[in-house]
Amino acid sequence: MAVRIQRWLEAQGFSSNPFEFWEADRETTLSSYFVRAEWFDALRGDTKRPRSAVLFAPRGHGKSSHRLEIARLCGEASATDPALIVQITEYDWIMAEGLERVTSQRYLQYVARRAALALWDGLQRSQGRRAAFAADARHLLRLHGLLRWSAGAGALLPQLDLPAADLPALALQYRLNAPPDTLPEALVDAAAGYYGHAQQTEILGDLVQLAQAARYASIYVLVDRVDEDALTEHNTDATLRLIQPLISNLHMIEFPGLAFKFFLPDHIGEAMLQQRVSRIEERVPTYTLTWHDSDLHELLALRLRYYSRLGATGDIGAVNAFQDLCERGCDADAMLVAAAQGSPRRLIMLANKVIEAHCQVADDLESKIGAATFRDKFQSSIPRLYLDSAGYIWLDRKRQPTQLTKLPRKLLEFLWENRTRYVSKDEVERVLYAYGERTPDALYKVVKRLRKQIEPRLVNSKNYIDFVEGHGYRLQNFEDSSV
Repeated sequence: MAVRIQRWLEAQGFSSNPFEFWEADRETTLSSYFVRAEWFDALRGDTKRPRSAVLFAPRGHGKSSHRLEIARLCGEASATDPALIVQITEYDWIMAEGLERVTSQRYLQYVARRAALALWDGLQRSQGRRAAFAADARHLLRLHGLLRWSAGAGALLPQLDLPAADLPALALQYRLNAPPDTLPEALVDAAAGYYGHAQQTEILGDLVQLAQAARYASIYVLVDRVDEDALTEHNTDATLRLIQPLISNLHMIEFPGLAFKFFLPDHIGEAMLQQRVSRIEERVPTYTLTWHDSDLHELLALRLRYYSRLGATGDIGAVNAFQDLCERGCDADAMLVAAAQGSPRRLIMLANKVIEAHCQVADDLESKIGAATFRDKFQSSIPRLYLDSAGYIWLDRKRQPTQLTKLPRKLLEFLWENRTRYVSKDEVERVLYAYGERTPDALYKVVKRLRKQIEPRLVNSKNYIDFVEGHGYRLQNFEDSSV
């Protein structure tokens, strides 16, 4: 009889499931088991001397966790010199008129909107910031002007409350002669009109000046999830088109007092270098996030220790390794790390699947996870294959670096086109060898070579290309929403 997962975990010493969430945005205690790379402090930078930077990593390798940790360390929680944190993770507004209409000016408007809203929220949370900001009535008017200009007509805005004594001077500055009862609204319209015709540097300068007036050292704009839209997923060119107008605008990303931190999929890095987009690695430093087995072992141990802390004082955890949850003779931690293939997300998901599978068959809260459970779950957790229009292979949404050679690529494309059925040897040979002779074992060699290029660590694996005598070849374990 199955046991409840939560009850089994409690019996092992856990207060909650350490592997329940694999999305960094849902983990409120992320900083407690965050693993720092040696270059993390350089990526984070100094809020008093902000500098833009790029972090490259495959999907599921921790870009969002790094974004959130930088936001935590450099934002409101920072003891000294905090930055105003602006997080950009959604792009519907930017792409509303199509990728071809995405421009640096549209990005500027969106960044200004998000920064102005973040500043307004910061003022509401801190009486000290409000007092410093209110020392000059022009600050509040400019903030409302930025909100009106960036949000567009009809948008709901925070209520403007300007001291009556300041209205004549503000009206004179904007050359207004309006009735007193309409003057505040007219002033906001005038300020918004100014930003509608201002240069990018003037708008950025005002944003930085307003943030500093509220006692922020600088502005950090954190840009993430550019490849998670229906148009950009599995599409390097579309992802690059989306981000290029922003990252190639050196006037923006090198503006004093402002830093853009980009968290980008690794597969667009090569294209950016080839096209010298933003002159990365020359003007903008780049970092690559790679997880070694030792890093994943550390991450696994940190999560287990944190979630199995003894008592409310946060003493040393009762569980220090996944092996502590398993029967003897099963090198659980090494197996998990090897199966994760360098992905912390995959590590967390696999660990959770193993626990779920064990609880489905366990009838004792004290029972340990057996080796058979590991084998079963790892066999069912083969990364899904996807072939994009450019001929690149993706495994679990991570683009593989290997360029397929001519015949293996032709074979995979044919199998992909016919992925709902088995194709006979004769069908495949007619496609591969339309012109020229072939040896009896030529097709077998091509299949073997393709299997090796998909899974370099394995020998003639049938994880993705199955063969049944009398039926032929068929693609399996692929990702395709149309099937």
